[in-house]
Amino acid sequence: MKQKRLWVRCAVAAGALCAALMTSAWAASGVITDSPSIGGNRAHLVYAQMGGSRSVEIPLAEGSVFRAAGVDALMARAKTQGTVLAALNGTYFTEYGNGNARLYATILHDGVLQNGIGEGNMLGVTWDGKPYIDRVTYGTKVILNGEYELGLWGVNAYYNDAKSIVLLTPQYTKAVTVPAGGSVFTLKNGAIAAVSGAGSYNVPVGANLLVYNAGAVAEAKKYSSYPAVGTSAVVSTHATACKRSADLAAWNNMKNVMSGGRMLLQNGYNVARDASYNSTITEAKQTPDYVSSRAFVATMKDGRLVLGTATASMYQIAEYLRGAGAVNAMGLDGGASTALYTPQTGYLVSPGRQISCAIVLVDQGTADVKPAGLNPAWSGGTGPLADANEPSDWAVGTVARGKTLGLIPDWLQYQYQSNLTRQEFCVLIVTLIEKKTGQSIDAFRNAKGKAYAGAFTDSADWYVRECASLGIVTGGGDGRFEPRAVLTREQAATILQRTAVALGASANGAGKTFTDAASISDWAKGAVDYVTAVGIMNGDGAAFQPAQTFTREQAYITMVNAYDKIK
Repeated sequence: MKQKRLWVRCAVAAGALCAALMTSAWAASGVITDSPSIGGNRAHLVYAQMGGSRSVEIPLAEGSVFRAAGVDALMARAKTQGTVLAALNGTYFTEYGNGNARLYATILHDGVLQNGIGEGNMLGVTWDGKPYIDRVTYGTKVILNGEYELGLWGVNAYYNDAKSIVLLTPQYTKAVTVPAGGSVFTLKNGAIAAVSGAGSYNVPVGANLLVYNAGAVAEAKKYSSYPAVGTSAVVSTHATACKRSADLAAWNNMKNVMSGGRMLLQNGYNVARDASYNSTITEAKQTPDYVSSRAFVATMKDGRLVLGTATASMYQIAEYLRGAGAVNAMGLDGGASTALYTPQTGYLVSPGRQISCAIVLVDQGTADVKPAGLNPAWSGGTGPLADANEPSDWAVGTVARGKTLGLIPDWLQYQYQSNLTRQEFCVLIVTLIEKKTGQSIDAFRNAKGKAYAGAFTDSADWYVRECASLGIVTGGGDGRFEPRAVLTREQAATILQRTAVALGASANGAGKTFTDAASISDWAKGAVDYVTAVGIMNGDGAAFQPAQTFTREQAYITMVNAYDKIK
């Protein structure tokens, strides 16, 4: 009997030692768990060191935007990329039962867009394994023959509008019916492989479908831009904007991206109730103070990624994460979708249904390398690409300094001689304020006690709304902002003077005397005086030319001047 007891004790001790060694080895790998109380309930967190060979895979159920599957099946898809270290349920979808679903999120895999474009709160992991969370806008173009940019209405979303042009990827696993007058172009290996008319189509393996409805076909033929078999056709996806403008280059270096739900933290601030991040999230169960089963992701100051679940409100989760030292955080799908797994613990939280995608932390063994030529540059418009993707000789030095100062976003470092739009100037103004103050635009606005402005009738762009919040831009009497309209020189002067006021400068001065002074609008005269007095803007010889447009390179030089001159 004593021998049996001794054997049992030894077995228990050995088991405990084995478990301790496994836990120690797991912790040594930079992955640990915690179970704090959030909102009065037990939560589950997984902290993981990132970088190097670490990545986050975002597998889709059966590789489709129309399917749902168990978390085990999703992890099995991710295992092809490396050793699974942890898994969390992904983003929102509509469930139809029997494994049928519809995913609406923006998803990038290996730098290639799999679904969705537009603005949203997003988690991204760069090619070197660094996680980011921000509100980001992604756009996709098809570049034809290396000289024509084709704007898209959507990716994996078909529209009935006659002028619609959409791209369908292999993840679109249902047939699409194209009505009379439409055209379907098969894109394969960087070229148009086939051109077809109206009918029902499935996306071929290893290809994309470009679908023109009848009105788009007519427009393309009218302007001699209708593609033919053999036409080179390159799909290119870019982040065109993000809240923390200094991180835009990183968002254009993402391996994998997934859009999620409510933004919880930005730059260490609790923004769960901030409309500038969450104005489009209006469902009652997604409001910041509604208590439910939740999943979320966060990044820490030291670069670690956090995967978590809690039964709490989004605001309570944000408050806990802020106190724990997290910097940025975003909510995900919850309720019956909530799931959290590690190989050492098994399911910390088991899902109550199949889900459309998951966040799977993997170690690939070796670091990733971004493929050369992935997502070539485009300007942001639709039409012929400009020949000049370099600044004019007289602008080279100052533009280079603007890049060094971080005043010129990557996606605007092209087509230097093209006219700047009103929305693009707002991007530059927000970037200038952040660089001058060392604060995010949200923190700057909050410090001034300004509420986030509502959307214009023709623009909900957050750069425009941040500028409107500070009184830097205004719309017309009909509530429009005309974001795509070109900027005039007197409009630029007015916006720059208001920016100086927002930054606390005494924005007055006796300006230069111009031969066309009588042409300057009354509402712009004081602004023109100020910007020319301090050297932010200059005339064109003896004239100011108030109604002339403002090119990108002229605007970039103005930003450098404003950075130096606004005191």
